[in-house]
Amino acid sequence: MDRPHRQPIPKSSISAEIRRLKKRDEEMGITPVVVKTPVLHTPIEDENSEAARRRTRVRRKRREAEDAATQWETIREKARKRTTPKKPKERVEQMERPPFEPFTREAAEAAVEAWFVSKEWRPFEFQRQVWSARLDGESGLLHVPTGAGKTYAAFIGALAHAMTQPKKAGVRILYITPLKAVSRDIRLALESATNGIAPFFRVEDRTGDTSQSARAKQRLSSPEILVTTPESLSLLLSHGDHADFFGALETVILDEWHELLGNKRGSLLELALSRLRTLRPHMATWALTATIANLEEAARAAVGSHRPDTAEITEPRIVTAQIHRPVIIDSLLPEKIDSFPWAGHLGLRMSQQLIAWLSPDISTLVFTNTRSQAERWYAEILAKKPEWAPTMALHHGSLEREERERVEAGIKSGSITLVIATSTLDLG
Repeated sequence: MDRPHRQPIPKSSISAEIRRLKKRDEEMGITPVVVKTPVLHTPIEDENSEAARRRTRVRRKRREAEDAATQWETIREKARKRTTPKKPKERVEQMERPPFEPFTREAAEAAVEAWFVSKEWRPFEFQRQVWSARLDGESGLLHVPTGAGKTYAAFIGALAHAMTQPKKAGVRILYITPLKAVSRDIRLALESATNGIAPFFRVEDRTGDTSQSARAKQRLSSPEILVTTPESLSLLLSHGDHADFFGALETVILDEWHELLGNKRGSLLELALSRLRTLRPHMATWALTATIANLEEAARAAVGSHRPDTAEITEPRIVTAQIHRPVIIDSLLPEKIDSFPWAGHLGLRMSQQLIAWLSPDISTLVFTNTRSQAERWYAEILAKKPEWAPTMALHHGSLEREERERVEAGIKSGSITLVIATSTLDLG
């Protein structure tokens, strides 16, 4: 059923109805109340008025206070994290390596001989003597000329001994060199022998150039063979877990022992060795040297006077070899000796004589006493011989590691033939 259509009320009827109601109100005496609603609006305020500037300052101070509170909370959170004691990380087991079972002495010696054959080398007699002495548990000193094979003589004997011992977590062979410039080359040489003889051992170095991430990894998973310096060794012994880090130490090798005898670095190293012998009384020590006269005293200082556990007197084994290596020494003296300054004498007045001695076709290292002298001599030679710039370089400890490594690589490749350096480039 459809709804009825509703017709709209015309406007005229509405107006008539309003008039009727008004007339009725007038007759009854009712006065209508009209309520007017005011229109609210915000007046446009002048930005330069005092009130506007005051509100702007208030808002700015409120924002500054909120920012300061946020920064203070951030500082407190960082301080809380620093002061909250962290749970010490547990030392993890060594990373996955090839399976390892202790070798017999004969098997270890056979592995060494096989590696030498693969390199088409033949061991020297003094190398065999050191290998045998280390396998017998002896300590001592090896005295042969530079470049004769001291490193492999001491290291391979220590490596063969480690192969005959059960697997242990921690550093087992510690190779200490006073020359940071050659630590990388030593590590590469040790890696070559280790990969060919005992690939289940890992070789790493620990010097001032070692990154923080590498140091952290070493503390969690220490290598079996570590190359380091006396200063880095002292820092390692200052750690709370050094007894675990060196808990499996079997052999310490002291390279360039003559560089350390009689100075503060040598005293620092002897204190470190004393601590290591307290931790590992059966530890063997072998010192390597090329230029030293008092062999008995040097050997005694290297291996110690007695064992800490039994007070037994230690008798060092001294191994030498008669290998003729001619050394030519000549002196460059001033043609005329007048007077020298009271201080700051660098010898630059002899630069012309030195340049006459040098040749870009012959590899030459010019050593100075200090870094500033190296810089001055480098600038002096370069100013008088600018054509030598492509084959000339500067090397000292204040240079970046990348620059020092570039110079060392250039010396090996032959692209750099003249280097002005301090003792950082001392090659032993």
